Amino acid sequence: MTSGVEHKRSRRYQRLNEVHFIEHDEFAQKAPAIVQLEISRLGDMIHGNEPGSDLHTTLVTVRYHLSLFHDELNREMNAVSIEHLNAAIVSLSFPESEIAETTRDTMVYVADRLDYILAQMKRLR
Repeated sequence: MTSGVEHKRSRRYQRLNEVHFIEHDEFAQKAPAIVQLEISRLGDMIHGNEPGSDLHTTLVTVRYHLSLFHDELNREMNAVSIEHLNAAIVSLSFPESEIAETTRDTMVYVADRLDYILAQMKRLR
Protein backbone atom coordinates (compact mmCIF):
# COMPACT_ATOMS: atom_id res chain seq x y z
CA MET A 1 0.00 0.00 0.00
CA THR A 2 1.33 3.41 -0.92
CA SER A 3 1.26 6.01 1.84
CA GLY A 4 -0.80 9.15 1.36
CA VAL A 5 2.34 11.25 1.15
CA GLU A 6 4.05 9.00 -1.40
CA HIS A 7 0.88 8.65 -3.45
CA LYS A 8 0.36 12.40 -3.46
CA ARG A 9 3.96 12.91 -4.60
CA SER A 10 3.68 10.41 -7.43
CA ARG A 11 0.29 11.73 -8.48
CA ARG A 12 1.45 15.32 -8.74
CA TYR A 13 4.85 16.87 -9.17
CA GLN A 14 7.71 16.98 -6.73
CA ARG A 15 7.71 20.54 -5.54
CA LEU A 16 11.03 22.37 -5.68
CA ASN A 17 11.82 24.86 -2.97
CA GLU A 18 14.76 26.98 -1.92
CA VAL A 19 16.69 24.10 -0.34
CA HIS A 20 17.08 22.54 -3.79
CA PHE A 21 19.03 25.55 -5.02
CA ILE A 22 21.59 26.19 -2.30
CA GLU A 23 25.18 25.02 -2.54
CA HIS A 24 26.37 22.11 -0.42
CA ASP A 25 28.48 24.28 1.92
CA GLU A 26 25.64 26.73 2.38
CA PHE A 27 23.30 23.84 3.12
CA ALA A 28 25.58 22.68 5.95
CA GLN A 29 25.31 26.14 7.53
CA LYS A 30 21.55 26.46 7.04
CA ALA A 31 20.46 22.91 7.91
CA PRO A 32 19.65 23.61 11.60
CA ALA A 33 17.49 26.61 10.66
CA ILE A 34 15.71 24.64 7.93
CA VAL A 35 14.95 21.78 10.32
CA GLN A 36 13.74 24.26 12.98
CA LEU A 37 11.38 25.81 10.43
CA GLU A 38 9.87 22.39 9.73
CA ILE A 39 9.53 21.73 13.48
CA SER A 40 7.59 25.00 13.77
CA ARG A 41 5.45 24.13 10.74
CA LEU A 42 4.62 20.77 12.33
CA GLY A 43 3.73 22.55 15.59
CA ASP A 44 1.19 24.68 13.73
CA MET A 45 -0.28 21.54 12.17
CA ILE A 46 -0.42 19.80 15.56
CA HIS A 47 -2.39 22.66 17.10
CA GLY A 48 -4.81 22.54 14.17
CA ASN A 49 -5.73 18.89 14.74
CA GLU A 50 -7.80 17.24 17.44
CA PRO A 51 -5.66 16.00 20.36
CA GLY A 52 -5.68 12.23 20.57
CA SER A 53 -6.48 11.72 16.89
CA ASP A 54 -4.23 9.47 14.84
CA LEU A 55 -3.04 12.42 12.76
CA HIS A 56 -2.25 14.48 15.88
CA THR A 57 -0.23 11.58 17.32
CA THR A 58 1.60 11.12 14.02
CA LEU A 59 2.52 14.80 13.81
CA VAL A 60 3.75 14.78 17.42
CA THR A 61 5.94 11.76 16.58
CA VAL A 62 7.39 13.49 13.52
CA ARG A 63 8.11 16.64 15.54
CA TYR A 64 9.75 14.58 18.30
CA HIS A 65 12.15 12.85 15.89
CA LEU A 66 12.95 16.11 14.12
CA SER A 67 13.66 17.79 17.45
CA LEU A 68 16.15 15.06 18.37
CA PHE A 69 17.74 15.35 14.92
CA HIS A 70 17.88 19.16 15.32
CA ASP A 71 19.65 18.79 18.69
CA GLU A 72 22.29 16.62 17.02
CA LEU A 73 22.69 19.10 14.17
CA ASN A 74 23.37 21.88 16.64
CA ARG A 75 26.17 19.88 18.26
CA GLU A 76 28.23 18.80 15.27
CA MET A 77 27.10 18.47 11.67
CA ASN A 78 29.50 15.70 10.62
CA ALA A 79 28.72 13.44 13.58
CA VAL A 80 24.95 13.57 13.15
CA SER A 81 23.04 10.32 13.05
CA ILE A 82 20.29 10.34 10.45
CA GLU A 83 18.23 7.79 12.40
CA HIS A 84 15.80 10.41 13.74
CA LEU A 85 15.49 12.10 10.35
CA ASN A 86 14.60 8.74 8.78
CA ALA A 87 12.06 8.10 11.54
CA ALA A 88 10.46 11.51 10.97
CA ILE A 89 10.14 10.87 7.23
CA VAL A 90 8.63 7.41 7.76
CA SER A 91 6.22 8.83 10.35
CA LEU A 92 4.86 11.26 7.76
CA SER A 93 3.27 8.30 5.96
CA PHE A 94 -0.42 8.49 6.71
CA PRO A 95 -3.50 7.19 4.84
CA GLU A 96 -4.50 9.96 2.43
CA SER A 97 -8.23 9.45 2.97
CA GLU A 98 -7.93 10.48 6.62
CA ILE A 99 -6.29 13.87 6.04
CA ALA A 100 -7.69 17.22 4.94
CA GLU A 101 -6.22 18.36 1.63
CA THR A 102 -4.37 21.38 3.06
CA THR A 103 -2.81 19.25 5.80
CA ARG A 104 -1.89 16.59 3.24
CA ASP A 105 -0.27 19.21 0.98
CA THR A 106 1.75 20.55 3.90
CA MET A 107 2.85 17.04 4.87
CA VAL A 108 3.99 16.41 1.28
CA TYR A 109 5.94 19.69 1.36
CA VAL A 110 7.60 18.82 4.68
CA ALA A 111 8.41 15.29 3.48
CA ASP A 112 10.00 16.69 0.33
CA ARG A 113 12.20 19.06 2.32
CA LEU A 114 13.19 16.30 4.73
CA ASP A 115 14.00 13.94 1.85
CA TYR A 116 16.30 16.60 0.42
CA ILE A 117 17.96 17.16 3.81
CA LEU A 118 18.47 13.39 4.12
CA ALA A 119 20.13 13.25 0.70
CA GLN A 120 22.41 16.16 1.60
CA MET A 121 23.31 14.59 4.96
CA LYS A 122 24.32 11.39 3.18
CA ARG A 123 26.57 13.43 0.87
CA LEU A 124 28.29 14.97 3.91
CA ARG A 125 29.45 11.56 5.11
